Amino acid sequence: MKIYICTSTKNLGLYRRLRDELAPTLHFLFDWTPLLPPPGQDFELRKDDDPQGNIFDYCSRACASADLIVYIGPSGMDASFELGIAYASGVPVWGVGGPEERPGLMIRGGVSRWFPTVEELVLELTQWRGW
Repeated sequence: MKIYICTSTKNLGLYRRLRDELAPTLHFLFDWTPLLPPPGQDFELRKDDDPQGNIFDYCSRACASADLIVYIGPSGMDASFELGIAYASGVPVWGVGGPEERPGLMIRGGVSRWFPTVEELVLELTQWRGW
């Protein structure tokens, strides 16, 4: 099974925890974090730099070819775009809303299955045999 985790860079800690928890059960995780600039004082300024389009190409192809997208909120416009690619490609999306997040109409409609916590999502993913 190929999974892509769709979330904001503000959720990198949670992203990495989820990635590490799922690693033993996954066939493949599209991991976009190695494409980010190294952490530092100007990370927030540089995280969206992509002069050659490498991050865009990787993430857009991953969203269209994954077996499942995992949405972790809260997120921003990039995640909404990724969910749109997944939806248009017929890739199912499972999600967990962020604390106090009220996903908009398009995110609510694009996520086919919501979970109250990341722990419940992880439990379901480790037992799911949808591939």
